[in-house]
Amino acid sequence: MAQACAYVTGEARPSVVRIENIFLRRPVVVNPTSGVDIEIHAEVMEVDDMGQQRVHVGISTEQTGFATYHFAATLVLGKPTSEMKTAPSLGEALPLDPQQDLYGDLFFQGPRFQRMGSIFWLDQERSIFHSHVRSEDELLT
Repeated sequence: MAQACAYVTGEARPSVVRIENIFLRRPVVVNPTSGVDIEIHAEVMEVDDMGQQRVHVGISTEQTGFATYHFAATLVLGKPTSEMKTAPSLGEALPLDPQQDLYGDLFFQGPRFQRMGSIFWLDQERSIFHSHVRSEDELLT
């Protein structure tokens, strides 16, 4: 999704300040022999009053006739503000270990994309969690 955002905005490294409205509705099941066809849609929205631009990105597959997004999110681009640099008070983390409790059975991403850390809030409407950022060098290995 970040690559699609970079492509449609023409920025090699778009300044993503946050990701909103993340939907992980269904996995993309890749056949080990024939693969799977996917479509990625990205829509660039107008810049808002705060100077931020949103890019809606969704991924659909042949498995659903490209009719519904398997994954979707809104990437918010802009300049980080001093307010963004101050971490909110999150309180105690929930008694969940993403590596043991979520990845594998529920979340299917391989180790390269397993970035979820401590989870502080989780319900139907929203989730708040730490996410691990990897360096570009680490991603290239």
